[in-house]
Amino acid sequence: MRLHVGRRSWLIHHSMAALEEGLNPELFVRLHRSAIVRRDFITGFTRNASGRWIARLADGEEQPVGRLYADRVRSMAGR
Repeated sequence: MRLHVGRRSWLIHHSMAALEEGLNPELFVRLHRSAIVRRDFITGFTRNASGRWIARLADGEEQPVGRLYADRVRSMAGR
C-alpha cells in the first residue's frame, strides 16, 4: 500500500484493514477498498450520473466511494 502525506508518499507493507484498525475513526474514514482519507481533508460529496458517491478533497482531487462504504458517506453528508 502507498501512504500519501502532502507531496510525499511511502510504500508500506500492511493491509488496508490493518491500517484502518490502527487509525482513529473520528479522524479518518474509509471511502473505498483502496482509499482511507482524513475526514477534515474532505470538502464535500457529490453523486455522479449513475448515482455513485464522489468525495471532493481539499487538493481538488475526487475520490470515488465504494458501494460498501456508501453508508458512512451518507451519514457524513447528513442524509
